[in-house]
Amino acid sequence: MDLAEIPADVLPRFAKDPAFTVMENPGFWGYRLRFNMEKLPEFKKEELRQAFAYAINRQDLVDKIARGAAIPGSMGILSPHRRWYNPHLSPYDHNPEKAMGILAGLATGPRMSYELLVGGDREVRIGEILKEQLDRVGIKLRVVSVNMKARDARMGKSKMYRL
Repeated sequence: MDLAEIPADVLPRFAKDPAFTVMENPGFWGYRLRFNMEKLPEFKKEELRQAFAYAINRQDLVDKIARGAAIPGSMGILSPHRRWYNPHLSPYDHNPEKAMGILAGLATGPRMSYELLVGGDREVRIGEILKEQLDRVGIKLRVVSVNMKARDARMGKSKMYRL
């Protein structure tokens, strides 16, 4: 075998076996949170998207979903290990207090509620973690699991903003 993607929980077995050479490199896959700005025009406000960015603990997602075998996502479409990534962009560190402060300054009502489309088991788990994290800052998230084809079709019909 020349190349295989090994789940983080079984990787130590291969690393200890002298019959295998384990080489770790950043993967090509990443997950993006997309906002439907046509259906939900409040997402045109940069401050609301910033509140989401501060509310989400990306390291927690790495630890719980990838068992530490990943890097937290960036705010753009490129991850930090890509050569086109702009290292001068300001990061959004996990800061729920700042997220709540931003939300308090927006005239969006006492509680916001949104739907998150997910496809596949891993995305469902990510969605549930996001639901917990966002709930802590006052954003209610309903995780809706659909098959990947249906999810992609629904997302392809709208202009989305990626986080």
